[in-house]
Amino acid sequence: MSPKQPKVKSKARIAIVEGPQNKAAKRRVKNSNFALLINTNQRFGRHEEETLPYAKKLTKVVKYILDNPKDFLIFLEEDIPWSRDYVKSITGACYTELGERNGQIHCHAVLCCVHNTKLKLDLDKIKEHICNKMGLKNIFIRCNVLRDSTKHCLENYIAYIKKNYQKKKEKLHLQEECSDSQ
Repeated sequence: MSPKQPKVKSKARIAIVEGPQNKAAKRRVKNSNFALLINTNQRFGRHEEETLPYAKKLTKVVKYILDNPKDFLIFLEEDIPWSRDYVKSITGACYTELGERNGQIHCHAVLCCVHNTKLKLDLDKIKEHICNKMGLKNIFIRCNVLRDSTKHCLENYIAYIKKNYQKKKEKLHLQEECSDSQ
């Protein structure tokens, strides 16, 4: 005698409606964290007079981008207005430093967005803006998307950059002490 098979009941329903239903669906809140490395490829010595003013100018230009994200973000969906319904909050920070090996002034920046639409950074527009403001022909930009949540991303990224800067500074200080003692 064969064992009794359990009764299987299943229900399946498919309802695809074009248009308003899909747009009216509740959107999931997303965190997009863009980590930028902006390198001007300009070389400076540590003690040159132009180094600090150039670094301040780069910081000011990058800060403008972080303060005006509306100009540098692209919505990937059509007919999305710039409003708190779609973009909940945006925070950003930047940290400019002089590279120890090549003496190139570069800026680390992070832009953290809480949103419920599809968006991306317009890197070409950012590049064009920085080149125009700094009087350069070309710059290097690298953009990484960080997977950390926005709440902690900003603090973590800046702490990471500052920690690496401190390590470089300590290493440089030790090298200077070693050369002084010889």
